[in-house]
Amino acid sequence: MIPNNQITSAPLFAPYTVLPSATYNPTKQVVYGGINLNDSSQGRVVIKWVVQYRQNVIQILKDGSSVVEWSYAVPGVSSVSLAFDQNMAPTVGFQIGTTSYMRYYSGVDSSYINRTVSGTTSCQVALDNANVTYDAFSDIIFAYTRNNGLYYTYQRDNYITERYAGPTTKKLYRVGL
Repeated sequence: MIPNNQITSAPLFAPYTVLPSATYNPTKQVVYGGINLNDSSQGRVVIKWVVQYRQNVIQILKDGSSVVEWSYAVPGVSSVSLAFDQNMAPTVGFQIGTTSYMRYYSGVDSSYINRTVSGTTSCQVALDNANVTYDAFSDIIFAYTRNNGLYYTYQRDNYITERYAGPTTKKLYRVGL
């Protein structure tokens, strides 16, 4: 959750929990998660997970494994990102052309749902805080750039309310709090 829905005007620098590789790869990202999908019993900062885009399929697997734990076939993806919710259900952000997509599990609908935002240049998903102490306040954030601005939505409000974070002409490479 972003405090007071405001981003600081001055940049604040801090390391990510999992540092991006030396070379940015838009079709692969490594993040921390729990021991298994849909199992947060040991926490959500236990092992590294990989999301990657290969042969028209978004794949999620444990780092160092070749076993695909989750997949979604979709052509034309130019970037992917991954976050896990409080129950270790994966949420994937991906970009196709000028449209940002987020695929997430809805407990209300008991199924995966795609959210789309048109006219965008980039998108990312992130869990704002994986510490179990803050489970009641943690949210997955879906952030995207559009019309020279940075926008985001929260899991808490079912990704319905769009919020404007500020102006930007940059592409979004990573999101985190």
